[in-house]
Amino acid sequence: MKLRLVLCLALIASTPIASAHAASPAKALPEAAPAASDTVKKGEWTAADYKAVRDRDEARQRAWDQKMKAVAGSICSGC
Repeated sequence: MKLRLVLCLALIASTPIASAHAASPAKALPEAAPAASDTVKKGEWTAADYKAVRDRDEARQRAWDQKMKAVAGSICSGC
């Protein structure tokens, strides 16, 4: 029993931290679209840029809501 515990602790200690983050792939969220042409001056956004940002923010909100619903469901039952 103690040998199993020691082996598990050794395995955990030898695992690089970067691989733990790599184990769960990050969800790709759409980013703001860059300007398509040089005629658009820096700092001026198009309707497509605003839509891309709004879509990205809505996707983040949906992901957050989904995570919070999962946490609340595991903590609270019958509220």
